[in-house]
Amino acid sequence: MNILWYITNFYSDCRNRFYAKYHLIDTGLDPKQWHDLDSKLIGASKKLTVDFVEKELKKDFSTFYPPENEKETNVDLTEYWKESARVGDILQEIYKWWTVDRPILKEKIDDIYKKMFDKIPKNKADSTVTIYKRRKPLYDLVHDLENDIKKADTNAAIKLVEIRESLWT
Repeated sequence: MNILWYITNFYSDCRNRFYAKYHLIDTGLDPKQWHDLDSKLIGASKKLTVDFVEKELKKDFSTFYPPENEKETNVDLTEYWKESARVGDILQEIYKWWTVDRPILKEKIDDIYKKMFDKIPKNKADSTVTIYKRRKPLYDLVHDLENDIKKADTNAAIKLVEIRESLWT
């Protein structure tokens, strides 16, 4: 190996790591806080799916469905188009969950927290137990919503893994 190879390799490594940042996934999580691996996986899955739909597909899911002129003429492609339409439906469902439904649930949780700490007056005579009893239904509601989000995130990630081989442009 010659010196040119080492220089080119060093240049490529530096460019890809510091400037172009190829193969790095932005999880969308706050980099100043600690996040467990499950949060990173869900954040990365969400970001990759949203980027795929918005940048590569440009929110056009028509590539997954047969053109009008091919629906009835080509019998050999029937199975292909059925599978492709199934993948398109799943991808739309995942995209809708991560861009529309999930933010709505997160907003509801934030509103409940605001209500929990802003609307309930804290009297000096109230004990901590009394305050907790007043807020317990709200805590339970937040807990249920967070569990719903976790279940839906898990289902979306599982579906994404199932269709991963069909996500190419």
